[in-house]
Amino acid sequence: MSSAHPHAMALSKRLLLASLCALAIQPVLFAGWVGLLYLWVGEKVPLAELLMLSLIILFIAGAHLLFLGLPTFWALHRTARLTRLNMALAGFFIGSLGAALLLWPVHQDGGSFSATWHGEFREFTVNGRPTLAAWLLYLESVSLYGTHGLVGALVFDYVWRRRETT
Repeated sequence: MSSAHPHAMALSKRLLLASLCALAIQPVLFAGWVGLLYLWVGEKVPLAELLMLSLIILFIAGAHLLFLGLPTFWALHRTARLTRLNMALAGFFIGSLGAALLLWPVHQDGGSFSATWHGEFREFTVNGRPTLAAWLLYLESVSLYGTHGLVGALVFDYVWRRRETT
């Protein structure tokens, strides 16, 4: 029975630790957004909902990390382009990609949609066409998810580099 190469084991441990830290920051970041929302408009989120949403965020972040983040990390690593800036840009792009595709405000059905946004009632779609408020909500949502990706990537990068020197 052969033992694994010590360098490969150390790399695996660093990769696992960096991944876990990148995931662990996601519910913390989400709780921060919820806290800002409370301060901004006074909207409370029940603890049970906060915990359930945190689990969903961990699941989604885990899928992003596994299927997009780690392959991107290895591609940057192998091509000697693993910089903090590239990690941040990749993290933002990966984090925002799903929201950008799923939340696209243009619809072909011709319907209208209104809702309360930041405490004010707004029209988002009129006869199938997005309003300025719809585009602003879209940019806000994509930026929010992108920020989750960016922060996760920077935490991953920090832990990866820190463990490299210890």
